[in-house]
Parts: sequence; structure tokens; C-alpha cells
Amino acid sequence: MKPYKKDVFNVVAHGAVGDGKIDDSQAFLKAWTKLCEATTDIPTLLIPSEKTFLLNPVSFKGPCKSANPQVLGNIIAPHEVSAWNGSNINYWILFAHVDGLKINGSGQIDGKGSTWWKQDKCPSQMSNALRLEGCNGLQLSGLKHLNSQRNHISISGCDNVTISNVNIIAPEDSPNTDGIDISHSTHILIHNSFSGTGDDCVAINGGCSFINITNVACGPGHGISVGSLGAKGAHETVEEIHVHNCTFDHTKNGARIKTWQD
Repeated sequence: MKPYKKDVFNVVAHGAVGDGKIDDSQAFLKAWTKLCEATTDIPTLLIPSEKTFLLNPVSFKGPCKSANPQVLGNIIAPHEVSAWNGSNINYWILFAHVDGLKINGSGQIDGKGSTWWKQDKCPSQMSNALRLEGCNGLQLSGLKHLNSQRNHISISGCDNVTISNVNIIAPEDSPNTDGIDISHSTHILIHNSFSGTGDDCVAINGGCSFINITNVACGPGHGISVGSLGAKGAHETVEEIHVHNCTFDHTKNGARIKTWQD
């Protein structure tokens, strides 16, 4: 059997400081560009342990042959909402159109969302902490996700996704902080994970099918929800949703379906 070839692109080697104060976004992007140019089988973006990396809103886009961000340290968001001025308000960290993306590690991603929660903004004016768009064959495992501005993990337009052994934590009174929010995606497996936030542990929106949620501990929060569906009279389809061996502790609901009136 041919051995895998693996290149490692350490963000510190590309200029990241990791003191939690200096913006390391450009260093991360430099390392990402090198990773996407790599021809080896499993190029790895290394976020090393014992450091805290401040990132302003940033997008990591494909295509790449493969990509394996390994998060061992801490990644934090800016405290100021003004850091999003001139940026897309829909995300803090975006991965887009990267097939075979594997994000793993023992580190954490902290959205520092308390500033956003105090402003009582409409959800559409709040940022998703980690957004994954058009990433087929995605694997996400091992990380701790804290205090998102809005959704902690947002998945859109993805096929064949596995999320495992993640811990998602935010205060019970934090608004709109869904653990995992899924839309227009299919064949999603979420298992052996914990989600305790101020909103849905898992939210499944229109255009989703074959979603399997197994061995997930949910609570506090609003439970595992399909919807809301049918806003402004829209026709939306959700099918083949399976919830197995999940626990609900201090949640407002168990598993539910939400639809708009009329």
C-alpha cells in the first residue's frame, strides 16, 4: 500500500503570534494558501497548542486537493462588533467549497458572543461562528465550541458530513445560539457529542434529508428542532430525519417540528 504523504503548515511559521491580542488572520490565510497549493495527500494546517489566536472575520476558500486543519490551541473572536465593519456579517470563520475537509483537534473556538447578545439584534444581523458551505465529505471532530455570536456551527449546501465528539457550550439565556444549524444539506451524521446552549441543540432547516443524530446529549436549550419551515408561505421539504439514543436535560422541548402559521 502506498504511504500517505503529509505536509504540515504551522500558522506560527507563517507569522501568527498567538498572544490573543494581535490579529492573526493574515498569517492563517498565508498558511492556508500554501496548504491549498500542496500536492501531498493530507496537507495539515496546524494551529498549535498553548497559544491563543485572535481572528477577525476570515474566509478559507477552495478548491483544495484536501485540507486538514488541526486545532490544538485556542481561537478567539474580537470582542467588538465593529470588527465586522466591511465584512460579511453572516460569518466569523468560513470554510467554503473545500471537499474532503477534516477539522479536528483538542482546541477550542470561542466566539466571544456576549457583546452581540446584549445588543438584542435580529438573528439575520448576527454572525455564525463557524460556517461551512459546499464542503462535501466534511469531517468535524474533537473541538470545543464556545459562546457563538449566533449559531456555533452552520452547515449549508454540504453532502456526506460527519460531526463527532464535539462539545458546544453557551449560557442558557444566550439568544439564537444554536449548537448545529443545517440547511440544504444531505447525509449528515452527528454522534457522540454534547450541545448545551440558549437555543436549539440541532436545528434542521429546509432542503435537508437523511440526517442522523445519535448519542447526543442536549441541554440546556430548546431541543432538536426541524424548522421553522414555511416562512412567507414557502414550500419546503425535510425528510429522513432520525434521532436515536439522545438525552434531553433542562431543555424546553425534546424533538419537535416548527412551522409558520398559514
